Amino acid sequence: MNRIQSSIGALATLACASTASGQYQIGFEWNRHTQWTPGVRAGSTANNPGPDPVGVPVWRYEWVSGGPIGSADPWYAHLGPLLVWDPDWFGIGEGAWAKADDTNPPVFQNRLTHNIEASSWDRVPMVRWLNPLGDCAAVDLIGTLRVAWSGQGGLGSPVDVDVIVAMANASNGVYEVLLAQRVTKPTPVVSAGESVTIPVDIRDIAMDAGDSIVVSCRAIADSGATGRWIVLFDDLSFTNVGGRICNELVVAVFGDYGSGSSAERAVADMVSRWDPDLIVTTGDNNYGNLSTGWERNVGAIYGQYILADTSAGPSRFPLQTGSTQRFFPSVGNHDTAGTGGSAAGLVDYFHTRAGGGPGRLPVGSGSIGSTGVYYDFTLGDAHFWIVDADHALTDPASRAAQRIWLEQGLASSSSRWNLVFMHHPPYSSGPHGSFPVMQWPFQEWGADVVLAGHDHTYERILVNNATNHDFPAFVTGLGGRSIYQFQSPIAGSVVRYNADYGAMRVVISPQRLEFAFFSIANPASPIDVFVLSACYADCDTNGVLDIFDFLCFQNSFVLGEPYACDCDPDPACDIFDFLCFQDAFVSGCD
Repeated sequence: MNRIQSSIGALATLACASTASGQYQIGFEWNRHTQWTPGVRAGSTANNPGPDPVGVPVWRYEWVSGGPIGSADPWYAHLGPLLVWDPDWFGIGEGAWAKADDTNPPVFQNRLTHNIEASSWDRVPMVRWLNPLGDCAAVDLIGTLRVAWSGQGGLGSPVDVDVIVAMANASNGVYEVLLAQRVTKPTPVVSAGESVTIPVDIRDIAMDAGDSIVVSCRAIADSGATGRWIVLFDDLSFTNVGGRICNELVVAVFGDYGSGSSAERAVADMVSRWDPDLIVTTGDNNYGNLSTGWERNVGAIYGQYILADTSAGPSRFPLQTGSTQRFFPSVGNHDTAGTGGSAAGLVDYFHTRAGGGPGRLPVGSGSIGSTGVYYDFTLGDAHFWIVDADHALTDPASRAAQRIWLEQGLASSSSRWNLVFMHHPPYSSGPHGSFPVMQWPFQEWGADVVLAGHDHTYERILVNNATNHDFPAFVTGLGGRSIYQFQSPIAGSVVRYNADYGAMRVVISPQRLEFAFFSIANPASPIDVFVLSACYADCDTNGVLDIFDFLCFQNSFVLGEPYACDCDPDPACDIFDFLCFQDAFVSGCD
């Protein structure tokens, strides 16, 4: 299968396929001003949530309490009680959703009003858009928010205001901040007629069934006077921009971590926010005592991902608390007290218990024992191959057995993707360098990528030799133990990073593999992103074949980027690659 690679600077939500709900076309917009629905009667929640033009209730009006942005319990991270209808709020002749009296936070057709007198300033109005698109939706949020300082007599107190737009993830209860800004009144005195406008342009928000987006503002203190208000004028449009690739598998990959350090814990905290389906390590799981250090260095930090072994009474490893096995280690030299040493401690901790009992690591067609730990398993669209480079380096018999196991296994694999993991890197610019004895013809055998550790760095290498043409090889060894310096870059080294600790997030779908490395210094922005597409003709890797793929290929051809333009493949970008791409485009993607 031809596969195309692309490297991009930031993660992007995928636009492809079709919308998750057939009653909404791509481009359908929600705007609560034009879709404002009054209540049925005073004091009732009828029509809250309010319907959109299709008749689906999407506009929910709430009041909430809590701390400011950045606090342990921010106000917006709550599902608040519903506001009720007041047809003549505060006697001003305008209907609003409010809290059954004239002092609490009302929501009008075009604004939210926050009363900041001392008796009620901690009651905050909030608008929630309930995603009607179901799973695998993507929306754009565009418009403006305007904060105004107001009150009786036209007076506004100069209190700072927190403005928030956040997505509530129904699967884990986490509120992902999309926009957060603290604004200050331009003139720091009690006065009227001042406001601050905030432009909003948030694209490709990935949403699933039950997710929602909240919009609100909260003064950071009360006004110290009665009859003062903060008003948030919201003019926002939510636009359906199509579906995204579903059935994704999220895999966290890191190595050289098992020391119980604060850096290891910081990496683990970042990984936990990804809510990974599984974790695969690139070795060196335990830098401590190989009999007793596993709980301290692995279980205490990643125990929730390890299946608790209660097959013969209480587990000897109480920090293993997982209900399923989601942690799959590669064996490293520190796991065996030296390359080629006994792996009995790792086997005991992850696979069996003294006296027998069912294994928790899959045996597959590989071997799990004190003299070798290699195995494979499948999940979703991926086949994972865990190679024991630690023993392969010192034992020719082990190396030969593993080569046969991997070559034959890859040849018979029916999975869309095949990922190979090991500790000692076949290719690396780190101080340990490349291990030529492990430079097997992975691509020729049917692998899509190889990931390793040992060097405490992050590196992406595109290998180009007699059997591997622009084959991606990664080093990811910044899991928390220490950080190494790079040596001279090897041929094919594209990205190198060693400024801080971090981990890789691999997102697997039928259409593509997406590799992203994140550091704990900035967990919101990836250091590097690399994409493999299952369909060669999908040059821009967005899941759709269109004119933009032709433009993408043309640009790659002109720039001479072999990972994108060499369709045949051979070592050149030439007219035959244009013909190859054209054939692939016409054939489509299976």
